[in-house]
Amino acid sequence: LVADRSQILCREEKKKPLLERQADRFAAALMMPRFVLTDEVNQFSPKIPRTLGDALRLANHLKSESGFDNVSLSALVNRLKDLKLIDEQIPYQTGKRWRPVKHRNPFAFITHKIERWFTKRK
Repeated sequence: LVADRSQILCREEKKKPLLERQADRFAAALMMPRFVLTDEVNQFSPKIPRTLGDALRLANHLKSESGFDNVSLSALVNRLKDLKLIDEQIPYQTGKRWRPVKHRNPFAFITHKIERWFTKRK
């Protein structure tokens, strides 16, 4: 345990100090090398993900199928954004709150809503 908690730099703030942002990017580059991610993304889909939902699907694929199970989905999405492998309009992710993915299949959307309704009623 750390006696002085003011020295702990793990936080979820919008404005991290420059040194901490640089350390995060360095760690991401070590754990998710450019050439590996680029090859894996090109094998998965030739199209650049344009929505957060598409980016999350790609990150889930990379996490489960490509050996990136030691990083978070938000870290993967942010690294993909840094490498311009996803649309630049997709915001950097903090991992705190994911925006809901819009369902393209109306049946899946309704099923999802019904499941959420039943879960809340329990």
